[in-house]
Amino acid sequence: MTDFDPNSSAAGNSPDDSPADSPQVVDATELHRRVDELSAELHRYVETAVGVRSEFDAATADDDPRVEAAESAVERANTAFDTAFEETLGMVCSHTGFADEDDEDTEGDEDSHDSITLELTFDPAPDTSGVRAAIAQAMDDLDEFAHALSARLEARGVTVSHWACIHESYADEDDDDE
Repeated sequence: MTDFDPNSSAAGNSPDDSPADSPQVVDATELHRRVDELSAELHRYVETAVGVRSEFDAATADDDPRVEAAESAVERANTAFDTAFEETLGMVCSHTGFADEDDEDTEGDEDSHDSITLELTFDPAPDTSGVRAAIAQAMDDLDEFAHALSARLEARGVTVSHWACIHESYADEDDDDE
């Protein structure tokens, strides 16, 4: 159990507040178990990648089924942790962000600026008829839209130092729907 004192703050003490909006004592045992599972999968992933890389060049090793299976195991453990975190705490888990080298303290740096990220996510049902062709066209449309949006922002005086469209697909390679 945490040492959090729910009476230490006036926030959330109104009788009209829902339980999700009130402080609560949380047993973190399950969360720590999920962290241990994720850590174990990450260690297995590293060991697998190191072993496969000793056998093949980087491009071949990256596509090796053993590495892909280890990556999938990490993804499943990460998802289990995220789910447990959100269900236990009622908070969004955002621990998987990436920091760039540029994110280090740049106080006094003339080129330093705050970055604003705009994100658009689609999650189509994988069993929809013709999904692959539709997604391929949507990717082209998204690239065109991003280019046009970048130009519009620049026209409005916003300097766009970088934009990217990232397309991720998690379909099974063994699945031949077409």
